[in-house]
Amino acid sequence: DAEMVLENIGLNITNNQFEEKIIFHKLKGQLFLKKGDNQLALIEFKEGENLSKKHNIRTHLIDLLRTQISIYEENENWKLAALKYKEFSELNDEMNSLRIKNQLDDLNYRNEIIKKQLELEYVQEERDLAKKNQEFEKDLRIYGQKITWFVILLLIFCLGLIFYGVKKLTSKRND
Repeated sequence: DAEMVLENIGLNITNNQFEEKIIFHKLKGQLFLKKGDNQLALIEFKEGENLSKKHNIRTHLIDLLRTQISIYEENENWKLAALKYKEFSELNDEMNSLRIKNQLDDLNYRNEIIKKQLELEYVQEERDLAKKNQEFEKDLRIYGQKITWFVILLLIFCLGLIFYGVKKLTSKRND
């Protein structure tokens, strides 16, 4: 069943579908491995590897190399196994360093976003504090004005009392 499905898929894959071709060769190679035909499997894996390198699609390359290494080891072809293992190791190191670089870039980007968010929060807090200070100063001016009017009215009242008291005293003396 898998062989028939792969044949149908092989007929439907166009020349522009490079990653699909790589996956097709990988699956076809695995089918040949299950059948016990290591040579045909190796041909399919190499074809997938060549396409992967040619079009710089490395997502499946590690699996293709790993499988080729196991076939060479099974066939006791240590020289080719060592060469593929060296290629596998170099690719794995390169992909790990790229992954680390991407993670570092991602962390730097997140750090910048967090930094910008904190700066925005700080500016917003400063704005809120300035607004509160402005309201407080307004309230303080209103209370200051109220106290000023109270003092003025109190002075007028006191002057009125003094004037009234002086008038009463002068009117008692005249009587």
